[in-house]
Order: sequence, then C-alpha cells, then structure tokens
Amino acid sequence: MQTNVLLIATDPQVAEPISKWLEDFDCALDTATCLDSAIQALAAREHDIVFCANDLEAAPGRPLLLQLAGRSKDSVVISLGRPEGVAATTRLIRNGITECLRLPLEPGDFLLTMKRSAERLEQGVREEFPKEQREDDSLKRPLVAATSPTIQLMQKIEECAALDTPVLVLGEYGVGKESVARAIHAHSARRHDLFVRVTPQQLNGSELDFLLQGDPKGSKRSDARRGWRLIERAQGGTLFFDGLEQLSPLVAGNLAQQLGVHARSAGPGGTRTALGLRLVASAEQEDATTLNENARILRAVFAETVVQVPALRERQEDIPLLVDHLVTLARGEESRRHSALNGKLLKRFSEHPWPGNLRELENVIERAMLMATSRNRPLEEAFATCLTPAVSAASADSPKELELRPARKRFERELILRALHDCDGNRTHAARKLKISHRALLYKLKSHEITDD
Repeated sequence: MQTNVLLIATDPQVAEPISKWLEDFDCALDTATCLDSAIQALAAREHDIVFCANDLEAAPGRPLLLQLAGRSKDSVVISLGRPEGVAATTRLIRNGITECLRLPLEPGDFLLTMKRSAERLEQGVREEFPKEQREDDSLKRPLVAATSPTIQLMQKIEECAALDTPVLVLGEYGVGKESVARAIHAHSARRHDLFVRVTPQQLNGSELDFLLQGDPKGSKRSDARRGWRLIERAQGGTLFFDGLEQLSPLVAGNLAQQLGVHARSAGPGGTRTALGLRLVASAEQEDATTLNENARILRAVFAETVVQVPALRERQEDIPLLVDHLVTLARGEESRRHSALNGKLLKRFSEHPWPGNLRELENVIERAMLMATSRNRPLEEAFATCLTPAVSAASADSPKELELRPARKRFERELILRALHDCDGNRTHAARKLKISHRALLYKLKSHEITDD
C-alpha cells in the first residue's frame, strides 16, 4: 500500500537528504518550503506521514507542528529537530507527537523512525476496520480436500490466486464463499496487504460514493470518518463484495458503473488491476434470466473468472473432517471433558443432506456443545438430540420432503423465525444476526409469508 508523505522543511540541507532517503520507500512525496506551500500541500490531499520543521509557525507563538498533530489524528507527525527542555518535550507528547529526528540528520535515525511510523500506520488500519473485515489469518470454515469436488475447488483457488482478474465466487447459502475468497487472497501475492470485506449493509445508496471514494477534500464528514475509503484502504490487497444478490438495482447499477470503468483483465502475466487491488465478489447461484439489468451488468464486472463452491451434500467425505475441526474449535478449554464422536454419529452427519450447508452444520454443533456444557450432558447425547429434528425433516415419507430446494427454504424460514424470536421481533437486529441486509430480510419475510402475527 503506497504511503503519502509530506515534507515541510525550510532548510535545503534538511529537505534534500530526506527526499533522497524516501526514494527507497513506496511513497508519494509532497514537499513544502514555507507556510503557504505547506497549506497548499495539506489542502491537496491527506498524508499518512508528515515531516515538519519544529521552528515553523502557523501564527506567532503557534507552531505548525502542533496544529498538524491536532488535525491529523490518523497521520504520523514527525518533528524535524528535537525540542529543547522538558516542558517543550511534554508539550509535543501531549499533542501526540512522539517521533523526532535529531539535526543534523543521520540515516540510521531516519530508518528507525520510518519503521516505527509504518508500524503505527498498520496498527491504525487494523483498529479502523470491523473485526470481520480483517480476520484474514483465521478461517473458521476450513477448506478440507477429501473429495473430488473440493480438490477441484482447491486447484481453482490456486489458479485464481496466481492471476489478478476479478473473481466471482458462486454457491448456495452457507457453503463458505467468504472462506474461498480469503483463501484466494491468502495464496496470492497480495496476502501481505489487507483483505477488506464489504457487506450489502454498507453499500446503500447514500453511502456508496463515500465508502468507495470518500467525500470531497476538507469536508467535515471526510475528516470525521477518514479511512473508510475502501478503494484507498484496500490498495495492494483484496476488496471483497459479499452478497451481490442482496444489493438493490439502484446500488448494483451504481457499483457496476464505478467498478466497471476501472476493472481490467490482468491476463496470464498477473498484472495488477488499474485500481491497484484485487476485486472479488460472492453471490448465490441464480438463474441469470431472473436478474435485473443492473445486476447482470455488475455480475459481468466479476465474471471473467468464476469459482463454483460445491454444496456440502456433494462432498460427504469432507463432513467428518469438518465436524472434527468445528467441534475442536467450539470446545476450547472444554476439550478434555468430552470424548471424540463415534463412527455411528459421524455417519449420521455424513448422510444428512444439509440444506443449510456449512452454516447449518455450524449451528448444530454450536447448539450441541452449548447443551453439553450448560446441562452437563454427554456430548454424543447432545449431538443426537440436536441432529434428530433435522434428520427427521429430511427423512419424511413424502417424496416432496426429499427435494432439496423446498428443504433449503424450510431451513431458511426456520432460521428467520428463530432470529426474530431471539430479537423480540426487531427486524433490524434480526437482519444483523442473520448477517443480511434489512432490505434482504424484508424480501425474505414476504417470500416466506412471515408476518408480525
């Protein structure tokens, strides 16, 4: 990720060596030699690191250095020249300035200062994004390859990771599309930069322009929420749009227009996109004829490379490995209290069609672990209790009960009703619990004929 640096120095003997040393860093350098040019540079764009002479005053008795520290909460401000005396040093510290370069300049001091500044910027980025946008090291839904469909998926992930083309990850509800997107990022040359996840809730009509590009420079809103420019923050990394099917036609059209003009085919050479980042999106498998025009245009932006994620019922041999991983993850410190699951119970897991895929499997395991821990029941008994209703519903005598599409709809309806019950009927909270947009929840309520009654 490129760093924007501003160098404010009135003395050429200070400015010249710093400018030369900065050539070894991935940064865009702006320079200023007086107060007026500094103000112009500050107005032109925001800077990650600012070097400022400590004797330059914005007004009589008001050092520019302290003024910069007050207005640049997300920047690292570095004093060129150390303060004289304890009182002056304390004043800098109180204003958030902890980096000072001693004059005359030494290359070693400069390198250490840049290293500490880079660490502070990286820490600031990680604290700035919600947890779900930066969990790039821990995949709760592992990609285990014991079946042919999953092995082919892993091969496809490796192929995609080697390129820089936009990717569309398709699959049913709950199959782990985000895990696939994260795996593509983790195996790519961009793995050392951020994986930024964007949800449909963030991309409503009024927020889209700001989230992607930010407000005009100097606006109060831009100052208050600096750092949420997604394209800027994802530079060098991956920008992942989760759930394209949940976007309204208006937002889908706007997003397609903004991304379409920038996305470029990378080709076999793996050249980076014009945006300087990797575009990945996920969507549920849908009939293209049912999509509106804007949705089709948006899909086309990502459709150069399509990754199809198999449903859990298509990879039954993976299920015991997934169960073992998820049980171990859910146990935590309780692992010593519970024995391993027996083969008979694992067979029941493998034979269940799992219309909700990995998400349904996780829910069953979490409920069983909670039951085993809170009620002090044997783990296998708890699993049998939690698994039986789902198996019974899928094993009814009526042939229609065995059809997968109706089974998935029944499971989705059950989850929605459970979320509404847990949230006392509050639809906004229920949508958040289900990890879908409020608009998507309203659509599903109508589809499943769920009313307030």
